Amino acid sequence: MFPLKKEIDSSDSEHDEIKTEEHSIEIDCDMIKCSNSRDPMVKQNKQHLQCKYCDKIFVCNSYLIQHHRIHTGEKPFQCNKCEKAFTQRGTLVVHQRTHTGAKSFQCSHCDKTFTQKGSLVVHQRTHTGAKPFQCSHCDKTFVREVYLVAHLMAHNGAKPFQCSHCDTTFTQKGSLVVHQRTHTGSNSFQCSLCDKTFRQKSNLTRHQRIHT
Repeated sequence: MFPLKKEIDSSDSEHDEIKTEEHSIEIDCDMIKCSNSRDPMVKQNKQHLQCKYCDKIFVCNSYLIQHHRIHTGEKPFQCNKCEKAFTQRGTLVVHQRTHTGAKSFQCSHCDKTFTQKGSLVVHQRTHTGAKPFQCSHCDKTFVREVYLVAHLMAHNGAKPFQCSHCDTTFTQKGSLVVHQRTHTGSNSFQCSLCDKTFRQKSNLTRHQRIHT
């Protein structure tokens, strides 16, 4: 088992979203209600709802399905105004606000503004240095839970992403995308821990420091 050690940030309230350009984690109050359910069938099935890619356990199958998309990269909800797609409908709804230009959450340390409070909370960690997600097997800590999940896969040896051109497998989708460029000849630089891409390798190197 690989239990996750995580500090609970009181500023991450219900429906707050932790968002990068391509990755999103939505904290939904319905999940809390589900986990507190007195339904005997929910309690009976709890032990069976474990992620096949990592050791996270879920009480509701719907949240297990949503979590699996972090590993598989599936994004079934697509914006009708641009080509971006998302793992959850709620994340799509929040994204669509970017088309209206509404940014009501401003950082108290700088002039940056955000469309949702969760993004502001994550951004402020760049000022405070807070990394609330800690690995239970080593001393590494992370700014976002999705980075911790990817890191844990390195501990358990899971490599669910296989190259369509050869038999090489990877723990993360980003690593697979980077590898596939050796087959396609693409010159862009993509982070192996998330979906961000850069035109210059120096910018990629600078970006990757937020993961360490």
